[in-house]
Amino acid sequence: MLNFRDFLFAVGGKDIAESITWDLLPLGATTPAEAVQFMRVDSDARAAPAIDSFLEELRKGIESVERAGGDTGRIYTYYDVNLHNKKQASAADLSVAVNQSAEGKAVTHTYDPNTGHPWNATALLEKVNAKRKTGRTLNAYDRDAAVWFGKLKEDKRYAWKHDTAASHVYSNEAVAYLASRDDAHFDEARKHYKSRDRPLR
Repeated sequence: MLNFRDFLFAVGGKDIAESITWDLLPLGATTPAEAVQFMRVDSDARAAPAIDSFLEELRKGIESVERAGGDTGRIYTYYDVNLHNKKQASAADLSVAVNQSAEGKAVTHTYDPNTGHPWNATALLEKVNAKRKTGRTLNAYDRDAAVWFGKLKEDKRYAWKHDTAASHVYSNEAVAYLASRDDAHFDEARKHYKSRDRPLR
């Protein structure tokens, strides 16, 4: 299976993730023609078991990839959707119904950050250098500058630090993020990092 993002990067040297935000992913192309019909809640919806089964299989697949040290960014991505109530139905991008009698269900993904972020700073650098396909061999200053420049420590997907720990640990997603950056990105990170003169650890 060929990943489209990998294909574009290999052929054109361009990472599509730098040009598009996944928040643009639409929930639907158009709103339903009949909003009242859409707002009807069917407690016997046949799709619910199929959806539950799909999410369970997806969760198992993600956990399997994480345990193997793979890049889960090739399977799924995080993105947030913010909904705002509109007075006029014609101004709404979508309509939402709430079933007051339905049992609440939430999809959660719980993990131990000690296993989800297995790499210290030294191992992070080794993994990134091993994964990079082109460019120079990165050193510790490149790593520290890029981590600071990309604000990886502010995002729990990439970095985590226990309250009693002296330094951060990093995830496989942090490895994938840094490995996908070219030399120009690290040069830019070094320039800004030097001007800020902020120690990371």
